[in-house]
Parts: sequence; structure tokens; C-alpha cells
Amino acid sequence: MNVSELIKKLGAGLVIVILIMMMALMFTNVSMDDISRILAGGGKIGSFGDNEIDAQTFGYYYEGCKEMRTRQEIQLAQYREQMPDMDFSQFMPQFNMEDCMRRYLEQTFALATIARRLGLGVSEEFVQREILEQAREYEQSQQTLLDEDKMDLREWYQLLANRHPVEVRQRERMAQMASEILSRPLHVSAARIRAEESATEITMNVRVIRYNDTILLNELKESIEPTEEEIRAKYEEERQEFGEENARPYADERSFVRERLRTEQARARMAQVKSQLGALREGATLEDVTRITGIQPSTATAVNLTDLSSIPMQDGTYTDLAVPEMLQALLPELRASTDAIFVGPQESGEMVLYVEVSNVRIPPIAPLSAETLAADREAEGQALTAQYSDFIMTEEKRRGNFQLHVNLENDLN
Repeated sequence: MNVSELIKKLGAGLVIVILIMMMALMFTNVSMDDISRILAGGGKIGSFGDNEIDAQTFGYYYEGCKEMRTRQEIQLAQYREQMPDMDFSQFMPQFNMEDCMRRYLEQTFALATIARRLGLGVSEEFVQREILEQAREYEQSQQTLLDEDKMDLREWYQLLANRHPVEVRQRERMAQMASEILSRPLHVSAARIRAEESATEITMNVRVIRYNDTILLNELKESIEPTEEEIRAKYEEERQEFGEENARPYADERSFVRERLRTEQARARMAQVKSQLGALREGATLEDVTRITGIQPSTATAVNLTDLSSIPMQDGTYTDLAVPEMLQALLPELRASTDAIFVGPQESGEMVLYVEVSNVRIPPIAPLSAETLAADREAEGQALTAQYSDFIMTEEKRRGNFQLHVNLENDLN
């Protein structure tokens, strides 16, 4: 079925919306055959999760992005007229139609999906009543027009429903509902604000031993030196294994055999070290870990509690103690004291950590005024809301795996 046949089949009432969709698709890199197939329901424009992006939805958002582009061009022309010598390219980059379409389609479909997950919905009848009310407003606004130029309520309803289809309106309403829920400020207690104020003043000294298998193996190798008898015995063993005819002279192979033997002995020693570390009990100290592993601790002084995620150590490296397991083990033990608190082993990424905290200082915090407390609670609530909303949207977009199969890169008109 070609486009003209399709229009005849659907009726003259849909000519406008069909033309809009055709114009939207023709300015892309889609062939006329594909346009016909898409409009007839046989092609795919894109998808979000289990939802296909149909021609009506694509056409509506395409027209919206075109309007945005036109407004930007008008605004840019006004600026250039006022300041002809100014280069606006860095402030107002060229409008990207594909980016606009992707951004708004993905955002709307993601929010509508969140609304469905929350059990929210908008009925078709509700949207139809909304269109009817809008049509009445347009009909009543024609008082100054001649009778032959006026449109009746039915005509206005049909025009509005074609330009902004019911299904698109339903999805946008659901997206709006989800957006309103996600943007509601989260409640932040006064106790949380006081705790954060206190945390900014708490300091401590930190000593850390951290390693992975590579670091531990290299550390153990430093303390291992095979005897000449062991090296020669290893050489003879390998010569017998690989064949004497392939063996190189001992003098040529000695350094390589020595290194392999050191690694072999270090691996055997590493298994013993891990067993000894696993046998440490309550009352163990960082010195016990050093004695077993040979690794000296790195030290940082006067570390702020709020900086535990990136502690600068004396050796120029940084340590992250803000991992959940570490915080769960460490924070209940914190108290204003010079006594050392030992925690470990804990994992941070690929590293194993043993930590000693001492000289914990918790100074008294001046009480906050009611105004400051209220302002801080509001600001913290807004910040948490933004983080919460961003996380949910990011996860929903990842699950939705938005796809747009129409190429808009060359759409410059």
C-alpha cells in the first residue's frame, strides 16, 4: 500500500496528521518505502523496553523539537543583531534534532514506565474529556471570526486529537505524575542535620595496611632468597622435565631459575600468611598484621570523618574507607578517645584493608538556630531528592534500552 492509498483508507480527517508524520520522516534518512511501511504499521521507528515508538508519537515529538529549533534560531538571530561581533557558537551550539528527539522520547517513556511500576494510570476517557474541554475553549475563542471561518466543536476536537493523539497525551500525563512524585522533597530529620554538622568536626589518625595478591606476593618475594643448592636443584629438575637436549647452560639460566623459584616459594608462603591472618582474634593489632605480611602501614593524621572516602596517605596514595562494610565495622566503635580501634580485614575494591584509628576527637558543636536548621533540612531534602530521582531514572533508562532507528543526523531544515 502506497502513501496516497493509505490516506484514502484512513479518511480525509487524518490528512493533517499523516502529512505531519510524512514530513517528519522525509527529513530523515528514511526511504519512501520505509515511510509507507511505518505509517501502515509495518515498520519500527524505535522502542523503549516492550513499548514500540509509533509514527504518531514520533511525529508529535518531531514537531515539538522543530518548534524548539525555530525558537532557538529566532533567539540567536536577535542576539546577533544586538551584538554582531560576538561569537555565540560556544554559548548556543547548533541545534541537534536527533539529540532532542532521543532526550525527550527516552525521558517520557522512562517516566511513564515508572508511573506504571507505581500503579499509576490515566484513562482514555479522562484524556478525551481533557481534549473536549480544550476544544470548547478554542470554539469559544472564535467570536471575532466570520461564520465561514469558524470551526465547530467536533472539528476542533478532531484537530486537537490528531495533532496531540490520545495515547501520547496518556503517556505524557503518566510521565508528569511520575515526575511530580520523584521531585517531592524527601523528609530530613533535625537529628540528621545535627549529625552532619558534628561529622564535619570529627577528626582522627588513621593507619592502613592494604594489599591485593600481587602486592602481597611481591612483598613476600623481597624477603626470599633461595640458596645456591636450591637454585641448582630447580635447574636440574626443569632440565629433566623439558629434556637435556633443549637445556641451556646453568650460567645462562640461573637468574631466570632463581626468579621462578622465588615466585614459587612466595606463593607457598602467601598461603601460610593468609592462614595466619585468618587466625587473628580479638585484641589483634596492626603490628600483628605487619609481622605476618611484612607490609608497613601507611599513616594519615587529623583525617576528617567526612573525608573517609579519599584519605591521602604518606606514600602519596589514597585510601577509601567509606565502603559499607568498613563503615559498619568502624563507626560503632568511634568515640572520643586516644585508644586505638582496630578493624579488619575489610575489602575496598580489589584491596584487602586492615585499619587502625586513634586520637579520635569529637568537639562539642554549637547549637543551630531554628532558621539555619530549617534551611539546612530543606537544602538536604532537595539534594537527596535529586540523587534519588537521578538514580531511579538512570536505572529505568538502562532497563528500557531506548532505541531510535530513524537517522536524524542530516536533519538541518
